[in-house]
Amino acid sequence: MERILVTGGAGYLGSHICYSLARKGYLPVAYDDLSTGRAANVRWGPLQIGDIGDKARLETALARHKPLAVIHLADRAVGGGQAGEGSGSAFDDTTALLSFLADQGLKKVVLSGWPSIRDESAGPGEASGHDLASINRLLDDSRRHSGIRTVMLRHLETAGCEGQYRIERSRSRPSDTIGRLAEAVAGTRDCFRLYGCDHPTRDGTFVGDHLHVMDAAAAYVEAVDYLIEGGETVALDLGTGRGASVRDLIELVRRISGSHIEIVPMPNRSDDRTELAIDPTPAQRILNWSPSHSLRETVMSAVLWSIRHRGVTATAA
Repeated sequence: MERILVTGGAGYLGSHICYSLARKGYLPVAYDDLSTGRAANVRWGPLQIGDIGDKARLETALARHKPLAVIHLADRAVGGGQAGEGSGSAFDDTTALLSFLADQGLKKVVLSGWPSIRDESAGPGEASGHDLASINRLLDDSRRHSGIRTVMLRHLETAGCEGQYRIERSRSRPSDTIGRLAEAVAGTRDCFRLYGCDHPTRDGTFVGDHLHVMDAAAAYVEAVDYLIEGGETVALDLGTGRGASVRDLIELVRRISGSHIEIVPMPNRSDDRTELAIDPTPAQRILNWSPSHSLRETVMSAVLWSIRHRGVTATAA
């Protein structure tokens, strides 16, 4: 059975990717320092505890498991830590990691980042996170100088859970809109803070593209298959192509749960964008991937998951 190393494999997205890899016939190896991930979420393969910056420990894990490819999620690194924020150290760490993996003979890597999203106020070529030209240079240089072929998958926060609700919440509380609404329904968050009610959208609230975590995980598996089959370096945005406003989500959560949610209006945040639009067409064409969950399914999954795991503690956010 071919092994795939997943850095951050005990975290929320990582554990769903490990689950999806196992369903496809791979043996996922989770490499995680458990700072936000949980050992209980490593159910479909071995766990190697370690920090991504600990090259000696990482080298030991690679020698022990001899993975065919690596999925790097540990710092959701290239493209910034949050939408709209650059992360130079994460970018440098990823550059160093690619060089290290090349030295170990690993030439197939799937990376996670933030999408190339623009709004009306953005200038030409301006995107969230680290400068896109720098990212493209990194991937191209790794291919030309080290022979590493990479797939960069760029997406916003994901929501929901795998169908049996076996994966626990991470140690940090969700920052995405659906996750925060689900916590308000479950009673683990006292209210929902609505940031901005006067955006130039149809109802005054931010419009975003919300992806089910299992659809995101499926894209990572398809990316591994693509590289194994000889695919070349590419960067792809993941999304549904359909926008939903915050008020849309609030009403959908209320209808699904039948619960009252206390809404606390807050001022617009200075870095808020009005509308995030993601075009999934290139990912659909190159990876033969398409999201299969509706927005209702995504929200219902998130609400049920939050209710079932409301006794699991997380760090306040």
